[in-house]
Formats: sequence, structure tokens, C-alpha cells
Amino acid sequence: MTAEQATAALEAPVLAWLTRELGSRVETVTGTAPTSARVRLEALNLWPGLTPAGNGFSDLREQISGPLGMLMAMVSILQLIACANTANLLLARTMSKQREFATRRALGAGQWRLMRQLIVESSLLAALGGTVGILLSVWATKALVAFISVGQAPIVLDLSPNLHVLAFTMSVSVLTGILFGIAPAMRATGLRLTVPPQGAAGVAGRRRGIGPDRLLVVVQIALSLVLLIGAGLFTGSLAALNDRDTGFIREQVLIARIEPQGSNQRYRAPQNVQRLDRLYRDLLDRVRALPRIRSVSLAQFTPTNHTGLERQVKTPEGAMVDLHIPMIYPGYFQTMGIQIVSGRDLQARDLNADSPLVAIVNETFARQFYPGESPVGRPCLVNVSPSDRPCEIVGMVRDSAYADFTGEVVATIYQAFLQTAGNRGQMALHVRVAGDPSSMIPAIRNEIVLTDPSVPQLEVRTLADEIAGVTMRERLLATLTGGFGAVALLIASVGIYGLLAFAVVRRTAEIGVRVALGARRADIIWLVLREALVLVATGVAVGLGVGAALARVAGNQIAGLLYGLDAFDLPTMTFSVLVLVLVGTIAAYIPARRASTIDPMVALRVE
Repeated sequence: MTAEQATAALEAPVLAWLTRELGSRVETVTGTAPTSARVRLEALNLWPGLTPAGNGFSDLREQISGPLGMLMAMVSILQLIACANTANLLLARTMSKQREFATRRALGAGQWRLMRQLIVESSLLAALGGTVGILLSVWATKALVAFISVGQAPIVLDLSPNLHVLAFTMSVSVLTGILFGIAPAMRATGLRLTVPPQGAAGVAGRRRGIGPDRLLVVVQIALSLVLLIGAGLFTGSLAALNDRDTGFIREQVLIARIEPQGSNQRYRAPQNVQRLDRLYRDLLDRVRALPRIRSVSLAQFTPTNHTGLERQVKTPEGAMVDLHIPMIYPGYFQTMGIQIVSGRDLQARDLNADSPLVAIVNETFARQFYPGESPVGRPCLVNVSPSDRPCEIVGMVRDSAYADFTGEVVATIYQAFLQTAGNRGQMALHVRVAGDPSSMIPAIRNEIVLTDPSVPQLEVRTLADEIAGVTMRERLLATLTGGFGAVALLIASVGIYGLLAFAVVRRTAEIGVRVALGARRADIIWLVLREALVLVATGVAVGLGVGAALARVAGNQIAGLLYGLDAFDLPTMTFSVLVLVLVGTIAAYIPARRASTIDPMVALRVE
């Protein structure tokens, strides 16, 4: 059958299962009656949908498809910068051969013949560059996959260049070589038949206005500023994310996910729940007895992957807020380094199913349900148990970030394993180790096997690796955009240097006359630097305008990838402008200094 037919065949059993599992609560969960719940169920990811097996289910595709599209746009901008720079260098090279081309035209060579020679040269350069790029990509793609594979699970991607990639790369290389070689070729071959005298180049070197060479440099500077601003935004976002106070420690903590048989059965099987509790307590005792173990506990979630009962509840003021009710064991807050603000931690006496219902809340819960007062000793105000027994808050802990590191902390009620109303499901062993935590992974795996050989060997990782996996998108963007920005800055500085160096050569006679008439060395340096600063200022003005337009058009997409910053972050823009001006000044100072050392006698002797 087709995918549509298979999906339709699954709809009725899925809805029947939801109705059976949720009973009368199906309308509460779906927000609609069972017969018209499809839209809401699709939003909750509870409606059947088929995916081609060749692609499979991939969180990675959803996570980085948007950033990769943005990176591709930045690569295109970087390519434009490189092409503009290459066109400028070709233009300078062909202008230095004016006498040769004028002579050849005078001897009968046609314009197309001369253009064809120059276009072939530029196409050859582009093809060689594309070939080198393909060779580098074999190494670079492997390095990229290794870079993004840090975290919860290794990422398997085959990014080796195939025929499609090779054909695309070579086509783009040759096409850009032709397109950006035409303008210099047309300018160089569209000369008058009069052969310029030996010294004419020096006199004609001084022009007013912005010619094609200066215009290309301005374009390079403007586009480089756009990339620098993008690199600054994503780098600053990653720094802000890394500096965020998560409320827990990242070092010396190991996470081991375990899922014993029967752990997915609901709380209505008390014998199974008691068996799981005995298994978990035995595992905690075994791991606690290992050397270098400072603290150990179990929780239903990890800081990077929240699971557990989630609800939308109404605060005393009538506002609807999200609420998480995870299961934990005593010692969780000590293991994670989460500070207990007031009250106490869970204790062994709280682990029994018939013990008084107690809970520990975070600061967000306290602000929303008990504003301006301590929640310790007060009722939970939320039904957190399958029974109607009252629940008392015995402690309050600091807010801690989990699941969505860039989002807001939600109200949380921590409860003991046997006292919660939700499914048991997978649990996560949290182990705080003295020293290097990764060295304890084999010992912890062994204790899991000794506790219950049927428990599958799921992920055992350091918490630092878990968080690195969660922030993979931000690291990818910050690293690659930073690299693109650095390359763009280098190319732009080479463009400024090349333009001014060529201008100095063409104005050798003029500079010699100025020196002979009494111009000081500082005057000559300022003469060249002033021209560079005008180009940089023009490029910065254009770049800021382009950057503001891009931020306005793609503001939502950019804002969704930033943490603690917006697309119009003034400090980032200011810093990018200062860096560009500094690098442009340094690039211009070298030919300026060379110009200041010109001997007027040598310069005039050339004439």
C-alpha cells in the first residue's frame, strides 16, 4: 500500500489506544473530542506518520538544516569576496600590461583574441582553485563530522564528495572564473591604438572618483563586515550560553541511562514498581561503594533530555503555566550541585508508597504559586499523585536549566520515585566522581550488569559531553562563521594591500616629485592611508546598510539561533567595524611606508 494508505490504516488503532489509555482524560490531553483530535495529536507528535526508511528518524536533520542553510549563504558571500578580490588582482595585472596590449592591437590583434587569452587565464586559475578546494574538502568534511559528533551519540554522516558535488564545484569554479575575468579583459583590451609612452603610466595613475578597482575593494569590505558581524553574533551567543548559570555542575558527573524490563509499565502494577524500586536501590548501593564516588542518585531526566510528567496548570492568579513533575531519588541535588535554598532533601523515609506525599519545588514554582513567601511546609496546590492524598512541600531548590538551554526555566515539582503518578519509563543514573569521571565508566557498567544482567547497556557519558551535544548547533555556527569571517577579513586586507601597492607603483613619479618639493615622510604615509581609510569608510557604510537589511529580512531566523543577543546587537557591530578598520589600516600601512621611502632621484630618472 502507499504511505497515505498505511497512515490512514494506523489512525483508528492509535486513536483507540489513546482513548483506552487516557479514558475520560483524552479530551483534556488533546484539547478536543476524540473524534476530532487529529490536529492536536499531530502537534503533540502522537499521530502516526511514515518516514522513508532510507532517511529514518533524524533529530540531527531538524537541528542543523536551518543553520546549514545560513552557512551556505555565508559561503556564497565569502565566494563573492574572493571573486571580487581575484577580479581586482586580474585588473591590476592587465592594467600593468597596457603597453603590450596596445602594441598587439596596433599590430592587428583583435579584441576578442586578447579577451580570450585573459579569460582562459582566469578560468585556469579558477579551475586550479576548485581542484585544490576539492582535495581539501576530503579532509575538512571528516574533521567537520568529528567536530559535531561530540555529545549524546556519535553522528554517522558520509560527506565524501560524490559526482554531484564534484560537478557542482568544478562548474561553479569555471563559471566564476569566466564571469569575473570578463570585466578585466574588456577593460584591458578596450584601449586606444596609441602606445602609451614609457612614463605615462606614472602620470595617469592618479585618478579621481571610484574606478572599478576601488569599487571591488569597497564591495569586499562591505561583504566582509557582514560576515564579521555574523561571526561576532554567533560567537557571542555561544559564549553567553557557555557562561549561563545552569544551576548545576558540569564537571565530574557521569550519566548512565538504564531501562530495566517492565519499566515502561504504568503505576497500576504495584508489584512491578516495587521490584523496580528494589533494583534501583541495589544499584545505588553498589555504585556508592565504588572508590572515588562522591555522590550518586537516580532521576527520570538528565539536564539535556527532560522526560516525565508534564502538565499545564493554573496558578492562584489564574495564569496557565507549564509544570514538570520528574521522579528522583535522595541525593540528586547533592550529586548535581543544585543548591537547596530552604527546607530539606528527600530522605529514605519518603521513598515508600504509603509515606506522606512530599515534594521539592524550584524557585520558579515558588514565584508562580507562592509569590513573596516561602513554599516550605505549604501544600503543593497541584495533584501529583494518582490518589487524592494531600502533598506537602518540604524543600525549595535553585532553578536549573535542562532540555532547552536557551529557553526559560519552567516550574518543577520533584517527587520520590514511588509517589509519582506518571509512567516509570527510563531512568538516568547520576554519579559524581572525584577526578576524571570517564575513567569510572567501565566500573559503573560492570555494576549495572551485576545488579541486573538484563538491563541493556545504554549510554554512559560525562555530563560535559551531553551538554556539548546539546550545544552542537551553536558550536557549529560559531566555529564556521568565525572561520568564514577570518578568511573574509584576510581576503579584504589582501585586496586593500594589492590595490594600494599597485597605486603606489603607478604614482612613483608623482610621489618622487612631492618628496623633491619638500613633502615629509609622514605626509606621504598619510597620502596613501587617507585613500585606504576612504575606501574602508565607504565599505563600512555599505556593509552596515546590508547587514541591517539582512537582519530585518531574516531577523526571526537569526534570533532563533542566538542566545542573549539580537540581530542588531550594537556592541557586536561596533567591534566588527573596529576590527575591520584596524586590519584595513595595517594592510594599507605597508605600501604607505614603502611609498615614503621612494628616492626622488630614482623616481624622476624613470621618467
